Amino acid sequence: MQSRLVTACALAHILVLAGLGATARAEMASPWDESLSSRVRLLAGSVAVPPGPGEQGTGDLFLGVEIRIDDGFKTYWRNPGDAGIPPRFDWSRSVNVKSAEVLYPAPSRLADPAGQTLGYKHAVLFPIRLVREDDGAPADVQLKLSYAVCGTLCIPAEANLAIRLPAAADAGAGPSLAIEQGLARVPRRHDGQRLAALGDDRAAPAPALPRVDAVRLEEGSGGRRLSITVAQPSGARAGDLFVEGPPDWYLPLANATARRQNGAIEEVDYLVALDGIPASAALTGTMLKFTIVGGGAAAEQDWTLR
Repeated sequence: MQSRLVTACALAHILVLAGLGATARAEMASPWDESLSSRVRLLAGSVAVPPGPGEQGTGDLFLGVEIRIDDGFKTYWRNPGDAGIPPRFDWSRSVNVKSAEVLYPAPSRLADPAGQTLGYKHAVLFPIRLVREDDGAPADVQLKLSYAVCGTLCIPAEANLAIRLPAAADAGAGPSLAIEQGLARVPRRHDGQRLAALGDDRAAPAPALPRVDAVRLEEGSGGRRLSITVAQPSGARAGDLFVEGPPDWYLPLANATARRQNGAIEEVDYLVALDGIPASAALTGTMLKFTIVGGGAAAEQDWTLR
């Protein structure tokens, strides 16, 4: 009888320790910061799936800034489009944080009384790639987030969020499904390899990701413009293209003008007017950033104008 009691006590002790271990490995989260029509919190957790080639992978710690938005409202991408306010992330009060890189999920094109905007409805999570000054010490992460939530009217909002991360060698945050889902919406970077024979070989392989294949400078009746050809898998859902230039450039949203089939590839032509760039701006050598959505995937690609 005594032996059974000792065995039961030992088993109970093991279960308690296992429960404590599970608690220690849970996702970490700050309290919600409530604002009118939205709320925000800061998450920390390890990533159980690789984000992509050359990026952080299994077991790496990420943060996540999660915004939940009331029905009828929206918030904005880093380039808000014709109107709106992009989010601003201030990490300056953090301790033992070398860098915090914000990764932006692909946005949607949204109708607005002032035109077309780029952003998110209902909810969005911005994954944050965190690098500490010293992995052997805890990190006190402090974020001041400025953003806007817009319906009929725009409401500026501000949130102050904090989370303490233990030293990297200590038991810390466990896997975070929310951060993994946020990472899945972040456009993947192209590795620079050009699609084989695109445009003149009907047997050309369909791209795994949508991508820009050609950029041409044209002179039209309304002035200079860019003609951009995007390639995506044939039969994919209608996609979109978002173009960013230098900070002092304003580029209107791209308009799709033509679609054509090329075997397993569908090519989509877009036009972007260049009437919002400085008169003295040199086009040759300017770097553009494309965010391409199509085929159920999103990609990010740099392009130097020539």
